[in-house]
Amino acid sequence: MFIRWIYKIIPVLFIVCKVDKYFAKSYGFFVLTNPNPPEAIIQHELTHCKQFWRYGWIGYMLLYRFSKTWRLKFEIEAYRRQLEIMPTGLEVIADFLATKYECNITRDQAIKLLRGQNG
Repeated sequence: MFIRWIYKIIPVLFIVCKVDKYFAKSYGFFVLTNPNPPEAIIQHELTHCKQFWRYGWIGYMLLYRFSKTWRLKFEIEAYRRQLEIMPTGLEVIADFLATKYECNITRDQAIKLLRGQNG
């Protein structure tokens, strides 16, 4: 286990365990992560924690779960943060966005969105 901070005042507990499907999973107050997460993954998950606090627990969970548009918006923000740390991952992340999040976008659209261009 380890702790990181968001907004300089909110602790986020990272719990190391086996996480299926993704490398880590954020729950706002805490993150489940596989052992030895890269800094880029930590920052990605911390971005989701900030979104959780920005929209509130119910707001974030409902938007993420039931709106493909909002889910894509949340993931684009988190993956852009991840790419700031690990810029060589663009193509892999675009494939992941196009296939794992049920947002109905192509790999090329994902690349454009990650680069800040219109999809």
